[in-house]
Amino acid sequence: MSLRTEALRKGKILILAIALGLFLFFYSPSFAEIKVFFSPNGGIAEEIIKQIDNAQEYIDIAIYSFTYEPIAGAMIRAKNREVEIRILMDKGQSQGNSSKYKFFLNNDIVVIQDSYHRWKSIVHWFL
Repeated sequence: MSLRTEALRKGKILILAIALGLFLFFYSPSFAEIKVFFSPNGGIAEEIIKQIDNAQEYIDIAIYSFTYEPIAGAMIRAKNREVEIRILMDKGQSQGNSSKYKFFLNNDIVVIQDSYHRWKSIVHWFL
């Protein structure tokens, strides 16, 4: 192979490698934007609702207590779009007056309950 042919081949490989690298850099999920929010007045509820409203396939939630009506409403909208939803919550907290546990059950959303003493191991398994 001539030197010129070899140089052209290496140049093409280099261009392909750069193109692949740029593609992976800009389209890889590992480079997703990271945002930080705080509660209660830091915009976290609005961001959670936005993410739920944008979900297309599934939503998995592990939560100790679920009481916030606007987020529960977003979950129902997602269910109506046929998004698969699973919620893991503490059994003791799900029985409270403000809990959305019964609301979710009445709307055919899967809710898995467990007691606090197994919470850490269950959440680890669930995630």
